[in-house]
Amino acid sequence: MFSEFPDSPWAKPAFELLPSLRELETNLATHESGLKAAMKELTTAVPEVIEIQLQSGHGAKTPFALYVAVDVPVSSLEIHIEKNRELVRST
Repeated sequence: MFSEFPDSPWAKPAFELLPSLRELETNLATHESGLKAAMKELTTAVPEVIEIQLQSGHGAKTPFALYVAVDVPVSSLEIHIEKNRELVRST
């Protein structure tokens, strides 16, 4: 946008955000690559239990954590969700 419309009021903010957007694009590509590799492995050798843990970063205004476990042979699902380090939901 900056090169095509240098006089636009959005040009300067777009130019300033460019490094962050490129870093985000790289991070997303890395995560996508990892997810594709994991999915390939999961489809070739199905595990009995799948566990996933997600947590907010250190700078998050509202810390959260998510834990999901799937036990394939017995068709069970376990979920724990925390917000501000307090349990919000558990199954």
